[in-house]
Amino acid sequence: MGGNTPENFIIPSNDCPGSIQYIGKISKSDNKMAWLPFDINLIYPIFLDIDKVWVDYSNPNQPLVINKEEIDTTSTAYKSLKKDSFIKYNTTHFRMDYTKEFPYVFGHDGIPEWI
Repeated sequence: MGGNTPENFIIPSNDCPGSIQYIGKISKSDNKMAWLPFDINLIYPIFLDIDKVWVDYSNPNQPLVINKEEIDTTSTAYKSLKKDSFIKYNTTHFRMDYTKEFPYVFGHDGIPEWI
């Protein structure tokens, strides 16, 4: 998670305060994520007062935000942010583990067992 936005990855244009931030990448090279069709570069307008963002990754290096109009008109509690404000997060690596339980830990991912 975190780090620099990859050079070949294009964050969708937007007019929202705080911009759409690069969160990090989920790599299909992780054995537990090998089912992914491609690496997923995660983006999100984290400073907005918005519940859902719909992203079309048909082009993995140039995704499209489907509800762009909603994002561009959503407010933020961070009034000093401009539409080109950007924060780079420190890189943090982690790995996935298999489990059949849902313990109270940070995050869950993958394909549900019943599929």
